[in-house]
Amino acid sequence: MQDDLNITRILIIDDDQSTRRQARDELSKHGYKADELDPIDQHDSIDEADEFNESDQIDEIDQRLIAAASVQQIAPSLILLGGNASQADVPSLCAKLRAQPQFRHIPILVMSGVTNNEWISQAFEDGATDFITKPLDPDLLVHRVRFLLRAAAETGELRSSQQRLAHAQQVTRIGDWEWDINSQRLDISAQLQKTFGIDLKSWHADFDSLLKSVPEDDRAKLAAAVARTIETGQGFALDHRILTLNEGVLSVHHRVQVTLFDTDHQVKRLSGIVQDITDRKHVENRIRE
Repeated sequence: MQDDLNITRILIIDDDQSTRRQARDELSKHGYKADELDPIDQHDSIDEADEFNESDQIDEIDQRLIAAASVQQIAPSLILLGGNASQADVPSLCAKLRAQPQFRHIPILVMSGVTNNEWISQAFEDGATDFITKPLDPDLLVHRVRFLLRAAAETGELRSSQQRLAHAQQVTRIGDWEWDINSQRLDISAQLQKTFGIDLKSWHADFDSLLKSVPEDDRAKLAAAVARTIETGQGFALDHRILTLNEGVLSVHHRVQVTLFDTDHQVKRLSGIVQDITDRKHVENRIRE
């Protein structure tokens, strides 16, 4: 565990020096590299002659904190953000950090003595990942940090896998969908949206909308095959055409399978993979000619 932790950087932002030092010292014992950032320093750097109202001052401090956090030589793996700070609006700062690409997926652990549920809810809504109360419990702090870092690593790996899948689908012109039969909700991949030329703003996320993208003579075959799968639980593969907004009529290979049954072994969810085979069909037609 020690070897895994000793390169992990944590940024501590709090206007209470004793809290920052306590957190830094405790995390350092466990191999983390902790850097401190004081909101008060950012507040003092604002020219007292400037005519700011309180809201403007908070916004200025937030921007300076974000700028200071952004110039860290190595991006932090986690941010400890001090709540109960008199000079900064913590929920607002969470939201502004999340708006920056470099902080979008970094866990933010809020430290606060505030027990106001509305304040805490707002912090979560604006981007806080977890919450720990002041005064800090050293053991609990370390456990929370470890858990958040582990969860962030797993989420990051999932995000990378999804990006690799999206790239592979783009190269091979393969898209996929998943249909929850009970709710009638249909989720489609980005590549399938592109292949079908779907405008999500006007898209009705149901299977009927997908069927309407298929020419009528092929639509009946696809609808019948889906109905048989729902009835029997057996998947199918079918070649058919689709009508797209961007590329006209395309030929696709469509494979559908059941991904979830209920306790009565009734089909609850279907998934489909759609591959553009238009070029292959053109080659086959030329060979026949």
